[in-house]
Amino acid sequence: MRKPKILHYDVETSLMSVYTFGLFKQDIAIDNIIDDWFMICAAWQWDNERTIHSVSVLDDTKRFRNNHKDDYHVISKLYEALKEADIIVGHNADAFDLKKFNARAILHGFAPLPPKRSVDTLKVARRNFKFTSNKLDYITRYLGIGSKMSNPSGLWRRATEGNVKAIKHMVKYNKVDVKELKNIYRKLLPFINNHPNLGLYSDEERPTCPKCGGVHLIKQGTKTTATRVYQQYSCKSCGGWCSSVSSTEKRVYVK
Repeated sequence: MRKPKILHYDVETSLMSVYTFGLFKQDIAIDNIIDDWFMICAAWQWDNERTIHSVSVLDDTKRFRNNHKDDYHVISKLYEALKEADIIVGHNADAFDLKKFNARAILHGFAPLPPKRSVDTLKVARRNFKFTSNKLDYITRYLGIGSKMSNPSGLWRRATEGNVKAIKHMVKYNKVDVKELKNIYRKLLPFINNHPNLGLYSDEERPTCPKCGGVHLIKQGTKTTATRVYQQYSCKSCGGWCSSVSSTEKRVYVK
């Protein structure tokens, strides 16, 4: 059986231009939208690869020259990557990245993506920890596994206006975010108790870790519920815990 395709991804969207009466707590009517947002760029990395892929509005020269806000090419390339993945990973991706992608994809006439198992590291951070901040940059700095790329003042405005230099800088920023996302995912992996079961992709006869797919499990006593007794394991590969109904099961399921 093949290994699951795990995709780490992140998107960067533009600013909107609107008419407004002020700067604080404004209720802006849709008739006051001058220019809606678009997707400037996207970046992604397969879990088992070192290469970080990216796409931006600059990559389709003809479209960019005609209308720098035409993000069809960005959506098309990201659609291909997301469609190929078995599991998609992002930071606040369930609430932002994926929904933003869907909003542009339907505009450009794309069919819905096949159902995907999603891991949102922001949700993992909120559920399992009390970090001072759950932002990607803070967590990577706190855990000593990297930091986000700094941005010059006004970068988003210039990129929204179609400034080539600003868009190229944003692509680099986007790719660094994906690198840090992958670092966070692997660091938090042992704590993700609802992670898609990687054991389902294995043909191993031995119990398999549902989080990382490893087979180096150590029996660590039993866990008792109201109806059953489960064999408990710790994984030498990722450090996570899992359990099964019996020690002879082919696949181990988190309980």
